Amino acid sequence: MSKLYIPRISLFFISILFATLFFGLTQAYTTSIHVPAVLGNTDTGIISIITLNVSSGNGSVKILGPQHVGQSTIQSAITGVNYATKYLNLNESNFNFTYTINDNTSNVTGPSGGLAFTVLAISGLSSKPIKQNFTLTGTISSNGDVGPIGGITDKVSSAKSYGLSYVLAPYVQNGSFEDTLYYIAQQLNNIPIIEVANVSQAIPYVFYGQSPKVSPLNYNISASNFSLTQIPNAPFNCNCNESYFNNLVNYTINTTTSEINSIPNNFSSLKTQFYSELSTYKKIALKGYGYTAADSSFIEYINAFIYANSDNYTLPKAYKLYNTVLNYCNSLTPPIMTPENYQYIIGGEARQSWAQQNLITANQELNASQSTDNIVEAIGTIGESIAWCGATNNLFSQASQINNISNSTTPYIFNSGIKQLTNKYLKITGLNDSQSMYYGAALNSYNNSEYGSALYSLYYLIAQNNFTNASQYNTSTLLSSLNNSLNGIWPVAYGNSAAFYAEQAALTKNLTSTSYLTTAYQLGLIARSISNLDNVLENNMTTINATTPLSSSLQEDQLLGLIGQEANQINSLKQSISNIQTSIELIILMVVVLLIALIYSIAKEFSLRKALVLAQNKPSTQNKSKKNTIKR
Repeated sequence: MSKLYIPRISLFFISILFATLFFGLTQAYTTSIHVPAVLGNTDTGIISIITLNVSSGNGSVKILGPQHVGQSTIQSAITGVNYATKYLNLNESNFNFTYTINDNTSNVTGPSGGLAFTVLAISGLSSKPIKQNFTLTGTISSNGDVGPIGGITDKVSSAKSYGLSYVLAPYVQNGSFEDTLYYIAQQLNNIPIIEVANVSQAIPYVFYGQSPKVSPLNYNISASNFSLTQIPNAPFNCNCNESYFNNLVNYTINTTTSEINSIPNNFSSLKTQFYSELSTYKKIALKGYGYTAADSSFIEYINAFIYANSDNYTLPKAYKLYNTVLNYCNSLTPPIMTPENYQYIIGGEARQSWAQQNLITANQELNASQSTDNIVEAIGTIGESIAWCGATNNLFSQASQINNISNSTTPYIFNSGIKQLTNKYLKITGLNDSQSMYYGAALNSYNNSEYGSALYSLYYLIAQNNFTNASQYNTSTLLSSLNNSLNGIWPVAYGNSAAFYAEQAALTKNLTSTSYLTTAYQLGLIARSISNLDNVLENNMTTINATTPLSSSLQEDQLLGLIGQEANQINSLKQSISNIQTSIELIILMVVVLLIALIYSIAKEFSLRKALVLAQNKPSTQNKSKKNTIKR
């Protein structure tokens, strides 16, 4: 009896197994997930529910629900299904996948639902239910990597409104603008953002309810890596009203402090980091590196401005802020220019022009805005503009005080030769980059008859685009190239900043040293160029009624010593590269022609030899007839 019983029990379990497998292959499984989206041009986030029905079939993938589904959305669903079946080691062609989005009143487009489509497919194929207390967003690649998305601030806001506990989002690089957006979205909505780089990292949250472990996103800037105790005091100084420049440094630090104070308590931990960084900049200033301290504080001001204006993250408020800053910047006018204060006026005019170019960009960003992310970006651009205009106002104020001390009231201008020289520089190939903020500012300054500030802007463009391998340089070479060659407040300021970064490069034993040295070289280039320029400007200033042009010979001489020299080096390098490319192309063409001729010659020789052999071995007609008869 027992011998009969055991096989029957085995047969029973085998039947259950086959029934289970048959059921799994033939019965449908339905699963769903919460997915955030942004309504086009409204800066409003919503939560949609996407449902997936998996059934046996032929591998079709469909998306139902909206009036129209964009091709990028369809492709992301196909990619997600493809990865899910590979992830589970299944054959995609055995199933049909029907996604339904619960929104039949609008059009759906974009690939950011890729991660959702993928985990839905995994859920449907494995019959594992998805936790319903979160939402997720991210594009998907064929290997399961989760890619970038837009509208994170609106998507997180919608998750908060819907009562969800956290958001899964693509990993972004620390310190990037996207990292800033993540931090803002998390802190303003008091909801954790979990960064995932691939599907595998999302699985524990999607299926097993892993509790998010989130700390505030880090804010990183390079000041934390500065070595201050070992560097000497600033090496350069001048008798050029440096105390007024120090007033600009103090103004920048104080303005940044005020902006940090305005940051709301949502970002309290970030405020602590800001204050810590600012204390570093104050120490840098005490060592005489005023421009370095002011420039670093300037960058911190822009970041603080973004957080301090979190109440303006709507399009109407952002436009209002934009118009306020635009009116302020346009209202600034310089005092009378004299040989004693022209460097302060030129520095202010250049920054005013930079701000105006930036405001054009901010307006474009607002006009093209499709989410709150774009508004935040525009507010950052506006913040940079108001920081430059604040510096402009301070420089104009310092210039007025210098005039009062010197008791000079005679207005000066740069003579018509400087205008001709500026116009010539604007046309130098390699400089007229219409996409560059500095070129746009230089052109704007030129049109406003501000020729000195136009040239200053072009020097920044030169330094930015200069072809230089910074690893060739070291601290001693850089400092020796600047020694005894700096004239004026800006050359000394830039020269000291170049020395600061050169010292940091020497003290840093990691990859940052190359970045420091590159910055040092670029600042050194600006210092030398502007020092030469100031010599020219001082020699060609005239009272407002004078029209004496700069001599043509002096124009050409200075063209070699100023921007033209650097630009010509760039163009020479470009031309050399172009000539080399042309020569290589000619050589390659000649080689190809020779190879073709050689191949043709060999082929012809081979054909002749083959013909000769065939002729020698050709059978007679009598023998040929005899062979055919035998074969038959």
